[in-house]
Amino acid sequence: MHFPQLRGSISPEARTALFYFIAYGMPGALGAYFGIWLTDRGLSAGEIGWINSAPIFLSLLLNLSVGRLADRAGDWRSAIVIGAFVSLLLTGGLFFASGFWSMLAVFTLMILPFALVMPVLDAATMRLTRRNGSNFALVRAFGTVGYVTFLFGAALVVGMFGAGAYVPLVFAIALARAIVSLVLPRFRARADAPPPVVAAVPAPMAEAAPPAIAPATHLAPTSRLADVLKPWFVAPIVAFALMQGLHFILGAFSGLIWRDNGIDETLVGPLLALGSIAEIFAMLSFRRFAARFTARHLMLFAVLVSAIRWGGMALNPPLWVLALLQLTHAATFAIAYLGLLNFIANWTSEDIAAEAQSFAMVVQTGVIVVSLSSFGYLVDLFGNLAFASGVVTSLLAAACLVWSLNLKPAADTDPPENATG
Repeated sequence: MHFPQLRGSISPEARTALFYFIAYGMPGALGAYFGIWLTDRGLSAGEIGWINSAPIFLSLLLNLSVGRLADRAGDWRSAIVIGAFVSLLLTGGLFFASGFWSMLAVFTLMILPFALVMPVLDAATMRLTRRNGSNFALVRAFGTVGYVTFLFGAALVVGMFGAGAYVPLVFAIALARAIVSLVLPRFRARADAPPPVVAAVPAPMAEAAPPAIAPATHLAPTSRLADVLKPWFVAPIVAFALMQGLHFILGAFSGLIWRDNGIDETLVGPLLALGSIAEIFAMLSFRRFAARFTARHLMLFAVLVSAIRWGGMALNPPLWVLALLQLTHAATFAIAYLGLLNFIANWTSEDIAAEAQSFAMVVQTGVIVVSLSSFGYLVDLFGNLAFASGVVTSLLAAACLVWSLNLKPAADTDPPENATG
């Protein structure tokens, strides 16, 4: 199903940005109230933990296969649309679920289909923006805007209309996501497409660092992910996975620890939102950095900032310092995330674009599971000082990036080294 008039009058990037906005609205709405909603239905904290963990475990097993299937399809768009509609149908189960086992089944089934195609969306959008000479970071920033909007919007809706409005709201978001998926553009280049557009390079950096949106035309098509899985390629993926583990820890434990340290619990949401707002500004500014530094150097900067962030939090700082540390999310997530996406896109062809991104997601998921399951024990033993483990993790991520650069120095790369190198 298509909407020809809409698809022809609005740019591919604008349609994709709208989809990102709606797609990331779902985790925003879930983060705002889902745990409270489950608690009000008699579920324990342990049961809620299992409900949130189940989709993560299953995506660890299925992500790579879904990415491979998406690469073999005529266009990545098909996988995204299917994921959105399957998720919509299963979200309806929330109206009827009651008790732990039914909640576990419904939540897993409603989250999993779309979670599996999110790496496909990132890979497809990266290829689209590279080919058109447009700005991936700007398109992706709408996802974070959507997350923040629905994070506060869901809380506002529940506050105005009561808890009974929450499930209809979640279903409405899933419905909107499915409908908007129908106007997504074709992401792959057509056989008769004109040559790709490459944006101008800032004059001082023209030789040293072509822009991140330059298409990776140097790569010969390959149907095997194994061909590119060399240590220098995998190490940055592991580095970002370590960073993501820290971000998930922050989302899961920061509110509890901050409250125990005397921070008013009503300020936890705004503190987390502050990081998301900083993330948006970093994404909007990323193109400037991308024209001057390679992806791995940007990621290295991000992990060093992460060491400062976690070291600062371990010192139990006052509220105003916590706010400043939250602003570093601009580097620890946004810069690192965009650097990794560009790095992967530069070193893989379209034949394995989604599969490669799904591989990165598998690594991230594995690290996240280990991080979340182990950090709780550190909190029990050390309290706020458990945040210091993030310093060690960040330095380990830095070591991965330095190792990658030593194995494959930026100056020695086959393609022109840029923000994707």
